[in-house]
Amino acid sequence: MPRPWILVLGINPGYIIEVLEEKYTRLPPEKRLEVIIHELLHIPYTASGALRPHGKLVNNKRVRQLVRQLRKKKPVYNEIIRLLEETC
Repeated sequence: MPRPWILVLGINPGYIIEVLEEKYTRLPPEKRLEVIIHELLHIPYTASGALRPHGKLVNNKRVRQLVRQLRKKKPVYNEIIRLLEETC
């Protein structure tokens, strides 16, 4: 939504993560998690409505690093993977 409308209506920006169903559903849960993390990295810390480009903060190395950190939190990681298995 254009910035003037956001200000006039007094609403906060929102984000929608879109995936291509025919490709996403064929992925194993671990790869689905990587896709979601990658897309979330495009959202700036300010959640201003803008998107970050690929580069220093949005790249495959960063995605793999975050997945490794999640794996260390076994119960959380297992629950996320379980939910991703159920969604498709």
